[in-house]
Amino acid sequence: MPTYIIEREIPGASKLTDEELRGITTKSNDTVAELRRPYTWRHSYVAGDKIYCIHDAENADVVLEHARGGGFPANLVAEVTAVFDSTGPRQMHVRRTDGQLDRDRSPTRRALAACCPNDPERNR
Repeated sequence: MPTYIIEREIPGASKLTDEELRGITTKSNDTVAELRRPYTWRHSYVAGDKIYCIHDAENADVVLEHARGGGFPANLVAEVTAVFDSTGPRQMHVRRTDGQLDRDRSPTRRALAACCPNDPERNR
């Protein structure tokens, strides 16, 4: 499944208490269960007046359905196409709807296959 970053504008987000964050957690988890389709909320970050969430879903419409069902804003929904850190690009594992990893469909693996078919990183 693709991974999405969701930007949620919530005035005063950085002042939310642990109890309020737990309430958001419960509502989000309940909404995920009600979707009755593959969906994973990985984690979220609070920064100023925004919350940035990382979710796996079949498509952006399902992410928006989760937002509507939970009463959460979704000011931006963007599919993650690559991940990198101080060591460089990282492998993105794409999870199929049956829960299995599909390494051949990950964006990094597809890019390596297209440009560098003999790259050892491709076979990890």
